[in-house]
Amino acid sequence: MKWKSYLLFFVLTATVLSVGFITGSASAAGCFTDVGGHWAETFICWLKDNGISSGYPDGSYAPNSSITRGEMAVMLQKINNLAASQDAANLTSAKAYTDSQTTGGITINASSQAWSENNNSAASVYYNYIYSAFLTTTGGFNYSFYANIPVPTSMFGKKMYLDGGKICYDAKYGAYINSISIIHIQGTTGNQNIYTDLSDRYDEACVKMNLSNPVALSADDSIILYMTVFFPFASDELRVLSSALYLHPSLTDEPAIGSAPDHTVTLEPAADLP
Repeated sequence: MKWKSYLLFFVLTATVLSVGFITGSASAAGCFTDVGGHWAETFICWLKDNGISSGYPDGSYAPNSSITRGEMAVMLQKINNLAASQDAANLTSAKAYTDSQTTGGITINASSQAWSENNNSAASVYYNYIYSAFLTTTGGFNYSFYANIPVPTSMFGKKMYLDGGKICYDAKYGAYINSISIIHIQGTTGNQNIYTDLSDRYDEACVKMNLSNPVALSADDSIILYMTVFFPFASDELRVLSSALYLHPSLTDEPAIGSAPDHTVTLEPAADLP
């Protein structure tokens, strides 16, 4: 029966470690009278903090003593109950995050290379590492630029909603933004401007564009971030540091509309969005 004891010890050890990583660090030292300075003190205190092992009535733990099969069975059952309660808490937390329509459940970061000039023969876009810079060869005019960002219009059979977007820019190189918009491309039926900000922007900052009413997406839809930029002189430029869209799936069993288009979405690290 010795091999069964080894097996039970292995299962207990693996379970304690896996649950311990989820729960986090243990309490301060000195949870039992005889574990201070012991190599396993942190782990022993974690067992006590989580109600898995209470030690002996005199306040000791006897860390170097043997454990019986009965004691091990009790500890395994308590660990199983702890893991189940943590799973339930994690699911509740995840659902609360997904249900949030303010921040959006899904973030799609657009690549700098997503930006293009909007049929302005005198304007061009060049890319330099993490940012794209807009450059015009003739000063004194407005020019428009856009990023066509493919978005998933369904997920797990649920309809997708657009919550808004975000553009981070640097307007300290002469040119400045005088309008920002979000345009909903509704398949082949037409375009709809769903957000507009006509503020002049000369600083380095991020514009958060939260839609008061999330927009439902259908198959073959796409979203365009659009801006107009004024260039006082030919050498002026405006730099786009990063841009993103925020979406969330339907919170009910509302089915997706049509089939999702086959889009390839370029993701950048979230750190690019301050």
